Amino acid sequence: MVRNGKHAVIAIIAFSALAVVLVYLASLRVTEPDGTIDPKESVVDPS
Repeated sequence: MVRNGKHAVIAIIAFSALAVVLVYLASLRVTEPDGTIDPKESVVDPS
C-alpha cells in the first residue's frame, strides 16, 4: 500500500493519532465520577 514517502508519513500520523485517542479513552474509562483519576487504575501517569 505504501508507495512513497508521503504515504508513509500519512500512515505514521494516522497511527500516532489513533494511539493518542486510545490512551485518552483509556484514561477517561478509569476516571472517577467526581473527576479524579485513580492512580492504581489509570494506564497513564496522573502526575
